[in-house]
Amino acid sequence: MTDKTAEFIKESYKSGQRKFVDIDIEDGDLSNENLEGIIFDHCILSISFRGTNLRNSKFLNGNIKTCDFEGADLTNAEFRNLAVESTIFKNATTEGIIFEDNGYFGYNLTQKDFIKFKED
Repeated sequence: MTDKTAEFIKESYKSGQRKFVDIDIEDGDLSNENLEGIIFDHCILSISFRGTNLRNSKFLNGNIKTCDFEGADLTNAEFRNLAVESTIFKNATTEGIIFEDNGYFGYNLTQKDFIKFKED
């Protein structure tokens, strides 16, 4: 796992990189960015994605505990095999979202659980 910063993600994305693997970012801020199609695989993230365009993005096999997706566009995004405790999805656009095999305080959340989870 390599420690990186939110600034590293912004600059790499602007340079054309879309897939990020095995990175760890604590207390990052990627609010109001355009990160459409970004992929985070095996990452540990504690980032604010408030208002961010994350259409067609993928969050896979990692930890998004304490991430804030409030007001983000998560249309057709995938969230699979993640730890999601204290993650905020309030007012996010979630049409077509895939939310499977995610852990929440020892409980496995399914697609059906996401709607309730999003509202809490």
